[in-house]
Order: sequence, then structure tokens, then C-alpha cells
Amino acid sequence: MKNEKKPNNLRTALLLFSVAIVFFIGVILKQSVLR
Repeated sequence: MKNEKKPNNLRTALLLFSVAIVFFIGVILKQSVLR
């Protein structure tokens, strides 16, 4: 896992970012439903 695979690393970072956004939205929706 060196700097050779930058596209793969970028893809992984983007995937983690997307998961974080979905999780954040899920938490907000959960709080909205609880109220």
C-alpha cells in the first residue's frame, strides 16, 4: 500500500466520506422522529 495507488486511495476516502454523510443524516432524522 504505497503512494502508487492514489486513485484507489481516493476512492476509499470518498466512500468513507459518503458513509459519514449518510450516518450524519440518519442521526438527524432519528432525532427529528423522536421529537
